Amino acid sequence: PPLRNSMAAKSEKGGEEAKKGEYTLNFTELQPTAVKIAEHAVTSVLSGEVYEAARVTTWSDKITELALDELQKLSDNFKYAVSCIIMQKNGAGIATSGSAHWDEQTDACAQVVWQENRTIVCILTIMGVAI
Repeated sequence: PPLRNSMAAKSEKGGEEAKKGEYTLNFTELQPTAVKIAEHAVTSVLSGEVYEAARVTTWSDKITELALDELQKLSDNFKYAVSCIIMQKNGAGIATSGSAHWDEQTDACAQVVWQENRTIVCILTIMGVAI
Protein backbone atom coordinates (compact mmCIF):
# COMPACT_ATOMS: atom_id res chain seq x y z
CA PRO A 1 0.00 0.00 0.00
CA PRO A 2 1.24 3.52 -0.72
CA LEU A 3 2.62 5.55 2.16
CA ARG A 4 0.91 8.72 0.93
CA ASN A 5 -1.76 8.82 3.66
CA SER A 6 0.74 8.51 6.48
CA MET A 7 2.72 11.45 5.14
CA ALA A 8 -0.07 13.99 5.25
CA ALA A 9 -0.69 16.05 8.35
CA LYS A 10 -3.35 18.63 9.09
CA SER A 11 -2.07 22.18 9.05
CA GLU A 12 -3.34 24.63 11.62
CA LYS A 13 -4.76 26.96 8.95
CA GLY A 14 -8.25 25.90 7.93
CA GLY A 15 -7.63 22.14 8.18
CA GLU A 16 -5.82 22.08 4.83
CA GLU A 17 -3.69 19.07 4.06
CA ALA A 18 0.00 19.85 4.42
CA LYS A 19 2.93 17.62 3.58
CA LYS A 20 4.76 16.22 6.56
CA GLY A 21 8.04 18.08 6.65
CA GLU A 22 6.62 21.00 4.67
CA TYR A 23 8.43 23.44 6.94
CA THR A 24 11.38 21.18 7.71
CA LEU A 25 14.79 22.26 6.47
CA ASN A 26 16.71 19.45 8.19
CA PHE A 27 16.66 16.05 6.49
CA THR A 28 17.59 14.26 9.73
CA GLU A 29 14.04 15.04 10.93
CA LEU A 30 12.69 13.13 7.93
CA GLN A 31 15.11 10.18 8.12
CA PRO A 32 12.72 7.79 9.92
CA THR A 33 10.08 8.35 7.22
CA ALA A 34 12.71 8.10 4.47
CA VAL A 35 13.77 4.71 5.88
CA LYS A 36 10.13 3.53 5.80
CA ILE A 37 9.84 4.73 2.20
CA ALA A 38 13.03 2.82 1.29
CA GLU A 39 11.86 -0.35 3.01
CA HIS A 40 8.48 -0.13 1.29
CA ALA A 41 10.04 0.43 -2.15
CA VAL A 42 12.44 -2.51 -1.85
CA THR A 43 9.92 -4.90 -0.31
CA SER A 44 7.20 -4.10 -2.83
CA VAL A 45 9.52 -4.87 -5.76
CA LEU A 46 11.71 -7.71 -4.47
CA SER A 47 9.49 -9.63 -2.05
CA GLY A 48 9.00 -13.15 -3.38
CA GLU A 49 11.47 -12.74 -6.25
CA VAL A 50 14.39 -15.07 -6.98
CA TYR A 51 17.66 -13.50 -8.11
CA GLU A 52 17.94 -13.33 -11.87
CA ALA A 53 20.72 -11.18 -13.31
CA ALA A 54 18.67 -10.23 -16.38
CA ARG A 55 16.00 -8.60 -14.15
CA VAL A 56 18.29 -6.59 -11.84
CA THR A 57 18.21 -3.38 -13.92
CA THR A 58 14.41 -3.43 -14.09
CA TRP A 59 14.11 -4.06 -10.34
CA SER A 60 16.61 -1.31 -9.54
CA ASP A 61 14.80 1.19 -11.78
CA LYS A 62 11.43 0.37 -10.19
CA ILE A 63 12.79 0.62 -6.65
CA THR A 64 14.50 3.98 -7.19
CA GLU A 65 11.51 5.45 -9.05
CA LEU A 66 9.07 4.32 -6.36
CA ALA A 67 11.25 5.72 -3.57
CA LEU A 68 11.83 9.01 -5.40
CA ASP A 69 8.11 9.47 -6.11
CA GLU A 70 7.27 9.04 -2.42
CA LEU A 71 10.15 11.26 -1.26
CA GLN A 72 8.98 14.09 -3.48
CA LYS A 73 5.59 13.92 -1.73
CA LEU A 74 7.32 14.10 1.65
CA SER A 75 8.83 17.58 1.32
CA ASP A 76 9.58 20.04 -1.47
CA ASN A 77 12.40 21.55 0.59
CA PHE A 78 14.95 18.98 -0.56
CA LYS A 79 16.60 17.59 -3.64
CA TYR A 80 16.81 13.81 -3.42
CA ALA A 81 19.24 11.28 -4.83
CA VAL A 82 18.51 7.57 -4.59
CA SER A 83 21.07 4.81 -5.15
CA CYS A 84 20.23 1.11 -5.39
CA ILE A 85 22.58 -1.87 -5.28
CA ILE A 86 21.15 -5.33 -5.90
CA MET A 87 23.28 -8.42 -5.65
CA GLN A 88 22.84 -12.14 -5.44
CA LYS A 89 22.97 -13.49 -1.90
CA ASN A 90 25.64 -16.16 -2.27
CA GLY A 91 28.09 -15.40 0.50
CA ALA A 92 30.23 -13.02 -1.55
CA GLY A 93 31.28 -9.79 0.12
CA ILE A 94 30.69 -6.27 -1.07
CA ALA A 95 32.46 -3.04 -0.24
CA THR A 96 30.87 0.29 -1.06
CA SER A 97 31.87 3.83 -0.31
CA GLY A 98 30.29 7.21 -0.70
CA SER A 99 31.27 10.76 -0.07
CA ALA A 100 29.42 14.06 -0.14
CA HIS A 101 30.21 17.68 0.49
CA TRP A 102 27.07 19.14 2.02
CA ASP A 103 25.69 21.20 4.88
CA GLU A 104 25.63 18.95 7.94
CA GLN A 105 22.96 21.19 9.52
CA THR A 106 20.37 20.45 6.82
CA ASP A 107 21.51 17.55 4.61
CA ALA A 108 21.78 13.84 5.42
CA CYS A 109 21.21 10.35 4.11
CA ALA A 110 19.21 7.28 5.04
CA GLN A 111 20.10 3.72 4.13
CA VAL A 112 18.36 0.35 4.16
CA VAL A 113 20.13 -2.98 3.80
CA TRP A 114 17.40 -5.40 2.78
CA GLN A 115 18.11 -9.10 3.26
CA GLU A 116 14.59 -10.45 3.66
CA ASN A 117 14.97 -12.74 0.68
CA ARG A 118 17.04 -15.94 0.49
CA THR A 119 18.58 -15.03 -2.90
CA ILE A 120 18.75 -11.21 -3.02
CA VAL A 121 20.46 -8.44 -1.06
CA CYS A 122 19.52 -4.83 -1.76
CA ILE A 123 21.14 -1.66 -0.42
CA LEU A 124 19.08 1.48 -0.96
CA THR A 125 20.60 4.84 -0.08
CA ILE A 126 18.63 8.09 -0.02
CA MET A 127 20.33 11.47 0.15
CA GLY A 128 18.36 14.59 1.04
CA VAL A 129 19.92 17.97 0.28
CA ALA A 130 18.11 21.15 1.34
CA ILE A 131 17.23 23.57 -1.43
